[in-house]
Amino acid sequence: MTLALLPQPDAREGRDRLEILSALISAPSFDPLFRGDIVKVPAGHPVYRWNCLAGCERTVMGHGDLCGAHQALWRRHRDEGGTRAGFLQAAQALGPGEGIEERPCRICPDRPACHLTLRLCHYHEHRWYSYRGQHGDGADFARWLAGQEEAAGYGRCRVRVCPETAFSPLGLCSRHDARYQREGRPGGAPSCRASGAPATGAPEKPSPSGTPTSRPSAAGARRPRRCCGPTRSTSGACTRC
Repeated sequence: MTLALLPQPDAREGRDRLEILSALISAPSFDPLFRGDIVKVPAGHPVYRWNCLAGCERTVMGHGDLCGAHQALWRRHRDEGGTRAGFLQAAQALGPGEGIEERPCRICPDRPACHLTLRLCHYHEHRWYSYRGQHGDGADFARWLAGQEEAAGYGRCRVRVCPETAFSPLGLCSRHDARYQREGRPGGAPSCRASGAPATGAPEKPSPSGTPTSRPSAAGARRPRRCCGPTRSTSGACTRC
């Protein structure tokens, strides 16, 4: 049997192509938006627009130019005899929704906000709901906010190509953590969904064992969650991470 060897690529040819490509990217006519390692398309881009045409911060739905909420409002407006121009002129902008670029916690700049409206990380969201559960409808968010302390972050997401911030000691951003959970937690890393202590030094590594704890919902009820270690404070918040 005769085996034919495949021709090996010329290393010089590859370098020449790379030099040509680098020169084209560096040309004044090349859009600087696409020069970085990670391309971030701004809202309102004339070609790759992703935000809702009604002026809100939410992403468009499918191949349309409106987010899901404004799409439903537009259909109702249209069925009532309204025009597209009139709808866009009167439409109220909505706050950020799922799918937008992550935002930092308003208290901890090194932690991502998990609640887009409150702009709080998991740890401070837990503390706010605990505070509101104790004080009821009279809880003052601004007053509570003034008494909070910054907590240490966990660095960037450990997935090499991900630019987002880790939201727990596991070292994954919220999206990759959710994907890791969906795929059955391969490797058996402990579930570290709680966030914890004020920033007094480097964040600790997760404990090898998980202990159930609780976190209040928006209505003040408590539901089970996983914490990264057995040590808890009297408020129920994890004191290790």
